[in-house]
Amino acid sequence: MVISSALVLLLESSDWPFLVTTGQAKEYAIERFSEHVNRFDQLAALANQESAYTNDQLAFLTGLRDRDNPFPDIDIFAFAARQG
Repeated sequence: MVISSALVLLLESSDWPFLVTTGQAKEYAIERFSEHVNRFDQLAALANQESAYTNDQLAFLTGLRDRDNPFPDIDIFAFAARQG
């Protein structure tokens, strides 16, 4: 499944498992890792949802976009395929 594969890649690319296994900031790392998994689960559920998003779901998505967007000034449409 694509979502499961994406989750594994995201979680493996994180430093949190390294911090847990080495004992460096273990409790903090476990907490943050769990937060990442929970947010991914919520996003996956929304992606699979067939009905329109509720206001609470839209607020959740907006909050994540604002919180986790490392490049807010990049225009994604600048990378879209051009015709002509």
